[in-house]
Parts: sequence; structure tokens; C-alpha cells
Amino acid sequence: MTCTQRAARDGQRLRRTLVAGHRSTGLTAALAQASGTVIAKRTALGLAAIADPWRADHAEFALIVPEKVIAFGHSAAIVMQSSGDIARRILRFATNESILATRATAELAGCRDLTALLSVQNRFAAAWFSRVSSHAIALAALMTQAQAASMAPVHRVATRNSRRLR
Repeated sequence: MTCTQRAARDGQRLRRTLVAGHRSTGLTAALAQASGTVIAKRTALGLAAIADPWRADHAEFALIVPEKVIAFGHSAAIVMQSSGDIARRILRFATNESILATRATAELAGCRDLTALLSVQNRFAAAWFSRVSSHAIALAALMTQAQAASMAPVHRVATRNSRRLR
């Protein structure tokens, strides 16, 4: 892949990552707002239940733990899958870098003079920096997508509860 192709791909990936980050920020704000509504309403229900236990909303209290277990269970499954994807990507990067380092070492060993040695070292360092930047963008994209995906089940439950409890 040429440097121009890599830069174009990285630019697109960075744009998608920024869009996903913006979307995730919006979800986080909506989750905070919905959670505040749900917590306030359930706190009021709890205080009312303390005052008059017989008239408490037992159906609502029965939902609290199971819905959280289910939502966070789905979220945990997404985090585990995403962690595996990220780990595989990092392993692929590390393996590729090991191969390239071995090639660079062989090239350096074949240099006859200092000029050739510096040329190979400079070329390797410039290519490495380009790859590292690309890898960082790719990992940021994966992590941003994972964060948004893992928040979705909790966001769904909180916003559904917020609408129901209003």
C-alpha cells in the first residue's frame, strides 16, 4: 500500500471514528438524562414504599435488578467480543512489525557503508512511523465502536424506563 493510499484510508477511518465518537457522546448524554429520570422516579417510589409498604409499586421494584442484569450482561458480551477483535488486531500489527523488523535487520546487515546504513535506517523509521500512526487510528476506531456498542443495551433499557416512568 502506498503512502497516499494509506493516508486516504486513514483519513476516512479517522472521519468515521470522529462521527462514531460524536454519536457515542450523544448516547452518553441521553443515557445520563434518562438515568437521572429513572433514578429520581424510583427514589420517589422507594420513599413512598417506606411510608406505606402495602401500596408500594412492587411490580416496578421487581424490574430493577433483572433488567440491569440483562442489560449489563449484553454489554459485557459486546465488550468481550470487542476485546477479542482488538486483541487480534494488535497481534496482527505486532506480528507484521516483527516480520518487517527482521527484514530491516537483514537489510542493515547487508549495508556496505555508512550512507547505505543511514538510508535503510531512515527508510525503515519513516515507514514505521506511518504504520504506527495508521495502527493508532485503527485501534481508536475499534475502541470507539466498541464503546458505543457496549453502551447500547444499557441506553436502551434506561431510555425505555424513562419513557415508561414519566
